[in-house]
Amino acid sequence: MPKPKDVDQETHVALAKFLFNGAWKLIGLEERTPEQVETMLHTAHAARYHWAAAGGGPQQLAVSDWQLARVYALAGDVDRSRHYAVLCLDRALENGLEPWVEASAHEAFARAAKVAGDKGTRRAEIALADAALTRVTDAEDRSIIENDLRDLRD
Repeated sequence: MPKPKDVDQETHVALAKFLFNGAWKLIGLEERTPEQVETMLHTAHAARYHWAAAGGGPQQLAVSDWQLARVYALAGDVDRSRHYAVLCLDRALENGLEPWVEASAHEAFARAAKVAGDKGTRRAEIALADAALTRVTDAEDRSIIENDLRDLRD
């Protein structure tokens, strides 16, 4: 059997983008079958893998970690959701990423808290996300996160 060729960086980046968007389509569904939930999880993990394999920078990796936190919350797995929210927040703070990445991490923590039924943590994380949003200068970036937070508020 011939040995497969290595995948080049350009292909990894293209796959990462394609898979991230594919996971996002599943995130956007009102309801998901168990098979769609599994596909959503695998797709988000594959996107994260390809960003890492492409040598993606801290922002790409943090956003991929955020997406993993989101899909695990949607799948009802609070512990895994929190795990990826921690990775996103740590990467954002350690690398001085844009404040919208920090706000997104807190949104992910709030979403996990909502799934867990932890109203106090949900409110605290929303407040932290709101605080980070005050430092976001791009109106479109801010609007995206505000929309994500809307369904988490009381």
